[in-house]
Amino acid sequence: MRRRYSLTVAICATIVALIFITFWIPFMFLLPIVVAAVCFDWKMSLFAGLAFGVVSMIMSFLFPGLVMAYFMRYPWLPILARLPLGLIAHFVYRFFKRVIPQKKLWQKVLPIAFAGLVGAVSNTVLVGLGLVFLPAPSGYPDSGGAILTGILLFYGPIEWALMTVVLPPLALALKRAVPRVFDEVRVKIDGEESAEVEEEGEFES
Repeated sequence: MRRRYSLTVAICATIVALIFITFWIPFMFLLPIVVAAVCFDWKMSLFAGLAFGVVSMIMSFLFPGLVMAYFMRYPWLPILARLPLGLIAHFVYRFFKRVIPQKKLWQKVLPIAFAGLVGAVSNTVLVGLGLVFLPAPSGYPDSGGAILTGILLFYGPIEWALMTVVLPPLALALKRAVPRVFDEVRVKIDGEESAEVEEEGEFES
């Protein structure tokens, strides 16, 4: 029990640290959330989405900009908009993992790619809805939300493409590089049998 608690705390701390790091990387700030969604259970996925929302709210007080102004005026917006991202990506991954035979390497890549794509699109849509329907912060034009949404939709496909391409090799590499960690998490947190993890570690060309 104590070992399980320590492992969970270590994973949560790592996710939070990665969120702070990737927040500075253009188009890649969603990476820790979807990695958690693919590699861990729904609880850890939910935590990753919550952590990302809280970090976004904190960062809004440190950096100027229209999006950050919305987050400062409505501090619950980044949390509510990004809380479900991990869950959405997690269940998309699990769904496609079940319907796509996991025999070949490319078949293992597809569920991860779909999870990254849907997670990134969901972020654009949920944040965009908040920007459109919420009144603009004081000092900004009323059309600021619509303008920002247009910008999000312009840059969104770049983020979607990068998440779809970058996430699968990273997630697969993590699972192969630290198999014992993922085995521990799946057995003690997610409840999956270690035999499934060992099977995932073997790829056919």
